[in-house]
Amino acid sequence: WFWVGAGSTQAVLLALIIPTVLWFSPVFAGWMILALLALFSVASGVGSVAFKDVLAKTIPKGKRGRLLAARATIGGLLTLIAGSILRLYIVDSQSRVPYLILIAGAAVLWGIASVCFATITEEKGATEGGRNALKEVSAGFRLIREVPGFRRFIMARIFLLSIELSLPFYALYARDVVGASIGGLGVFVIANGISNIFSSPVWGRFADRSSRGVMIVSSILAAATGAVALLIGQIPEQWQGVFVLAPIFILIGFSQAGLRLGRKTYLVDGAPDDDRPLYVAVSNTLIGVVTLFGGGLGLIAYSFGTQSVLVVLIILALVAAVMCRALPEAHEMAGNKTVSP
Repeated sequence: WFWVGAGSTQAVLLALIIPTVLWFSPVFAGWMILALLALFSVASGVGSVAFKDVLAKTIPKGKRGRLLAARATIGGLLTLIAGSILRLYIVDSQSRVPYLILIAGAAVLWGIASVCFATITEEKGATEGGRNALKEVSAGFRLIREVPGFRRFIMARIFLLSIELSLPFYALYARDVVGASIGGLGVFVIANGISNIFSSPVWGRFADRSSRGVMIVSSILAAATGAVALLIGQIPEQWQGVFVLAPIFILIGFSQAGLRLGRKTYLVDGAPDDDRPLYVAVSNTLIGVVTLFGGGLGLIAYSFGTQSVLVVLIILALVAAVMCRALPEAHEMAGNKTVSP
């Protein structure tokens, strides 16, 4: 029910963006939207913890990767629809209506998801030895200190974050190379959606065998994608175009889909049943803090250009591959460690 509450909250927050845009001045609306998105992120964090716990209780180990793959494939189809709308109806449009329709659609989908999630029959978890907030924080620090496998996973996730944050910088790079407009962005969104549709089933089966292996391969693929993007940027201008760069967005979509499936399956499979919510909460909190420093990539893009950002992303992806290579397999991550109340 925590996920149902979080999903319903996200639906309402997205819906509130629409009257905010229509009724208030641009400056005030901008600040209001930022506040709504901040609350959306908080609800997303709550939902993430609940989702992984319910996933582990309802889907047996060895099938979770394929379930996440099915979810990602459906997400890819929805992305394809959104990209088509951008391409066909919002090309250089000054109207706010198409954007508001997309936001309204997202709110409706969150509402439907909440209703569907409410129908899941969940096995009861541990209720004994509950901790208050201070004890929970203390347990989180102890978890990082005493469980080397989890500590390595956190370090790997920090570097993997560069891959998850990379898509906007590839879009900026495409704009610099070919001057892509909103219509061009639609092509890139479609390409990214296609990659999710076709890659997710492959990643899902791979993740059920070795989620660690999925993260390694995804990191290497992300680094290779950056190198290919830089090479395409050297093609003579008369041969450049939106569709020349579209394969880059397919490749980075492949990489991101694998990364998401790999890290989620790894954590759900590796965390002990009773302490899984704590593992997920600690992981999400630490990565959320690190994400705040992701603006440094934007500063690099502003100061040195998007090519420099791609070089940094390539290096970080290679480091991520090395860090993932050093991880134990998921079933060995926690060892025999449990966090006492």
